[in-house]
Amino acid sequence: MWVPAGRAIASCNRACLNHFVDEYLAALVAHDPSRLPLAQDAPFTENGQQLELGDGLWHTMSARGTYSFYVDDLRTGQVGFFGTIRENETPAILALRLKAHGGSISEIETLVARGDASRSHGEHGATELEKLNGPNPVFLEDVIPSQRASRDDLIRTANKYFSGLERNDGKGEYRFTSDCNRLENDEQTTNHPRGDNPQRFDVKALGLQGAVRERLLSFCHAHSGSPLCDGG
Repeated sequence: MWVPAGRAIASCNRACLNHFVDEYLAALVAHDPSRLPLAQDAPFTENGQQLELGDGLWHTMSARGTYSFYVDDLRTGQVGFFGTIRENETPAILALRLKAHGGSISEIETLVARGDASRSHGEHGATELEKLNGPNPVFLEDVIPSQRASRDDLIRTANKYFSGLERNDGKGEYRFTSDCNRLENDEQTTNHPRGDNPQRFDVKALGLQGAVRERLLSFCHAHSGSPLCDGG
């Protein structure tokens, strides 16, 4: 059930947090941030830039899309959303994180994947996401208590993915299952069927573990201090 503004955040269950997302998206479509229950001085970012609430996507979002995936963190009162939208009627992907406190939204972080002239990943990815008719069911399954990883282990595992790619030398600890797939804006980048020529090296035919070991998936952070980022 939706929790009215002012009630303790401990009472905000999944439905409550997801309702914050729905309210936020409805306000975006209406181009009216005054519709939101906002905490004073709630920070708002879009694609890593701090903006005034009402700028950026607030001027251009025209509708929600048909793909929606909510991720709730009841302990910290946060909710993530990954889904499709229309920006001036053009498909795009929106990743959103909201933090709620005392019945108000206290933090807003957004990432918008838009297309461009050369690589329309945002538009193409949004179209492909909507063909799925919803998130992979495995993400919505309940994990029995005896098989659940601890919160700290989950955070550590997630951080290892990014730190592993950032400092990837092909010799690290890569704990991926053989059927683990990597998707980027819904483009599958691993485990593709091989082409007609089995002798031809096909990057996308590799599993995630193989692609990482071959150093085909990596990135450099400007402040990482990694020798790989300096050509080492």
